[in-house]
Amino acid sequence: MKNSLPHLLRNTGRRLPVVGFNLGYNLLPSVFSVLLSWYVVRQDGLLLWGQWVYIGAVVSFLALVAHFGLKDQLLRAFSLNPGEIPRIWIQQVLIRLWFLAPVCASAYFLLPGLALPTCIWIFCIWLIKVFEVFPIFEKRFAILFFAEFAYWAMFGGLLVLDRDGLQLAAVLNYNLLAISFRVVLVAGSALRMIKWPHSYAFRWVFPKAGLTFFILSLTGLLEARTDVFCIKWILGAESIGRYSLIFSFLLILKYIPDFVLGPFLRNFYRSDIAVFHKASRQVAVAGAFISVAGVVVFSFVFEWMYPISYSAWFYGLGILYVFPRFLFCMDIYRIFQQKREMLMVGGICTGLVVNGLLNVLLLPRFGVESALAAAAAGQWVMWLYFKAIMKRQP
Repeated sequence: MKNSLPHLLRNTGRRLPVVGFNLGYNLLPSVFSVLLSWYVVRQDGLLLWGQWVYIGAVVSFLALVAHFGLKDQLLRAFSLNPGEIPRIWIQQVLIRLWFLAPVCASAYFLLPGLALPTCIWIFCIWLIKVFEVFPIFEKRFAILFFAEFAYWAMFGGLLVLDRDGLQLAAVLNYNLLAISFRVVLVAGSALRMIKWPHSYAFRWVFPKAGLTFFILSLTGLLEARTDVFCIKWILGAESIGRYSLIFSFLLILKYIPDFVLGPFLRNFYRSDIAVFHKASRQVAVAGAFISVAGVVVFSFVFEWMYPISYSAWFYGLGILYVFPRFLFCMDIYRIFQQKREMLMVGGICTGLVVNGLLNVLLLPRFGVESALAAAAAGQWVMWLYFKAIMKRQP
């Protein structure tokens, strides 16, 4: 019987490795970023860490433009046309090659003096996006987990072995060595999964199907990084370093529902409204506990790791920042199921505007701590937006 205890246990046992490796793969960047920040701040202070965070934000933005919604477009296309996977992949990858040149040219204006390592970094991220779609589609998250782990272990090891005092140029070079190794691991695994077609005729067309995913990713990245850019422009790189230390902890908590539910996105596409309502209630209840307990635990860890302290109200803002994601994450999946992604873009843009305006108004007067208040306000406005949208849905 499907609802019997043995069946449920077997089903859970089959899913645990998938969930575990996907959770680990998505959490590794945040966890290692925390460890990396601890080491860099101890060695060279907040300025170097702030510079690194800002450059990473710019690279993420440019890399997102370069792959132009490739991964999400391919995952949907693979699900709808499993017999045409190799041809679809080749077509879309060749089209995205045209995006690389203008993106790399932009790096010369956005990060003068660092254009070459920035362009190599962007190209490596582009290659990872090109090849990781196959392990994701096959739910072989162990490959991605070990490749991600190898990257961070190699990067961190090179930083620790540097006895000459960390400099920004050296950190960037170590990162390029490590991410190149990650590209080899992901690409090598993906190439073994591809069944190459006997013949192929390339035809260049604008990737309309990827445009929606690109806009969605772009607005999401801007909403998540608005505070970083505002702090850089208003307060400087050292303030970014101070703010990003606690923010890295909060991001781990905020995206837990996405990490856990992500592997089963295709299942949600086939689910009815009752499943979404039930899952939404369960995620919200879990989120209330995770938000409070997680921030409390992280506050003790943070005070122990760094020579920086925050007030209790600041950690309270952290709870208010984390919890809304648990309230509306199932609404996001419901919107994706209905292929109405532009509604999602509207919600993200609403949060982006609120976050940006509050940062501009509050940062000059109240300092870096007010950036978290602006980010939390943006999250709650997004929840109100999605709640209003879902009331109109059938």
